[in-house]
Amino acid sequence: MVLWLTYLAAHTTYIIQVQITNDGRIALLFLTFLFAWAVDTVKSFGLLSLIYLIVVRRFGYLKENEKTFMPEDPLDHEKKENNLPRLKNFCLKMLEHRVIETISLVIISIYTIFILFWLTMLETINVDVNKMVAIDQVFLFIFAIEIMLKIFASNGMFIFTDLPNAFDATIVFVSLALNM
Repeated sequence: MVLWLTYLAAHTTYIIQVQITNDGRIALLFLTFLFAWAVDTVKSFGLLSLIYLIVVRRFGYLKENEKTFMPEDPLDHEKKENNLPRLKNFCLKMLEHRVIETISLVIISIYTIFILFWLTMLETINVDVNKMVAIDQVFLFIFAIEIMLKIFASNGMFIFTDLPNAFDATIVFVSLALNM
C-alpha cells in the first residue's frame, strides 16, 4: 500500500510536470508539489500509526499502558520484554489466515496472467517495456515481503524445511536482484 501510494504520487507528479513542459502551464507546478507533499504526509502518518498499533501497543510496553501489564508493586515482579515470540506468532497466524492466503493466491494468479501477457503479446501490442518492468518489480516486491515475513515467523526454517519454498525464495530474490 505504501509503495503504491509512493508510485501514485511520483507518477502523478511526472504527468503534471510533462504537461507543464508541453503546455507551459507553470501554475500547476505548485499544485504538483502540494499533491506530492500531501500524499507523502498521509503515507508517513499511516505507516507510523500502523507501526505504533502493531509493534508498540500490541507487543511492547509504554509508560501509558504499562500499568495494565505490571502489578502495583514493581519490586515483586521483574519487567520482562520478550515480545519477539509474540510478534513471530502474530506474523505466522496472519500469514496463515484464510483471507491473506486468498489474497496471496489472487496476486499470484494476476502475476501469472501478467507474465503470460508479457511473453506472448508484448510484440503485437505497443507497450513501454519500462512500465512492464516497473509492474514486475511491484509484484516481486510484494512476494519478497511475504517471503521475509514467513522467514521471520518461522525462525528461518521456512526455507530449509520445504524445497519448493526455497526455490520460490531463490527465484524471487534473484529476479529482484536482476531487475535492479
